[in-house]
Amino acid sequence: MLPASSGHYHETTKWPDDAARYRLGLTILQLSRGWQLRDPLQVRRDEIRASYEQVFLGGPAPCARSVVSLVPGVLHGPARGGPSTEAPLDFPPDFAAAYEALLSATVSIDLMLDRNHIPSTPPTGWTQSNQQFSDWLDHEPRDSQQKRKSVDALLLHDLQRELAEEARSSGITTT
Repeated sequence: MLPASSGHYHETTKWPDDAARYRLGLTILQLSRGWQLRDPLQVRRDEIRASYEQVFLGGPAPCARSVVSLVPGVLHGPARGGPSTEAPLDFPPDFAAAYEALLSATVSIDLMLDRNHIPSTPPTGWTQSNQQFSDWLDHEPRDSQQKRKSVDALLLHDLQRELAEEARSSGITTT
């Protein structure tokens, strides 16, 4: 079993060789058997929130939720602000669950096996800034400890918004 990840979709769907892209996509779909890796940004947010709730609100110790899941639509969590795939409100619960599972599976299969590739675009945003940082750090005359401190500073900068948002959603106050 090889859980499918958002990275598999992102990279595979950009291959311009139709036959190779189809074979790889089919292999990923067959080997994953519906198992998916949860959105890493959502996993990170969930872990931050659970840690806050334990430390500041006396909640239970954070328990690790599985990163591998059969739950539909976990490749891209709510943290990304994508569209919801919830069933219509008038669906009975069993039908709603089936609807969400079938919709997720159908979209995943269609996306991976589409005849047309998704054209590559230059990296932007987070990817671009992290690549620039990595390129800069490669050429800096620093020892490993100094480079580690630079990486830690970048990580804290990267996390600052999520730390603040998850503190707020946890109900933590300054009083």
